[in-house]
Amino acid sequence: MHMQPDVVDYASERTPRRPTDWLRLAPSFAVVCAAFAWLKSVQYHGHGQLRDEQIATLLLVVLSLPCLVVTFARFPRYRSVGRRKLIGMIVLCVIVLAVDALAVWNLSTAIVGAKDRLF
Repeated sequence: MHMQPDVVDYASERTPRRPTDWLRLAPSFAVVCAAFAWLKSVQYHGHGQLRDEQIATLLLVVLSLPCLVVTFARFPRYRSVGRRKLIGMIVLCVIVLAVDALAVWNLSTAIVGAKDRLF
């Protein structure tokens, strides 16, 4: 009779891992979208902006808002991690809202059309 040795083959199965929490990246994505929206709104502010550029800027602002909603929804999780994390997320949300407001303000006060374009 042939007996199998008492060996555990660890290479045969995948190592158990916690699933990746992609929603934790929402605040970072909101900051990136808001920053690009603001930079895009400032880019040709004095020289005139085309409608396509304005739509792209508004799209970036709109993309940052759902990320803020996800961040607001996760406030209880940030509170459980610590008070510093919660305060940091609140400050980050205020900054993103302010930058989005600046981007929309720049769009509303910008000259529409390609007047004295450099490129």
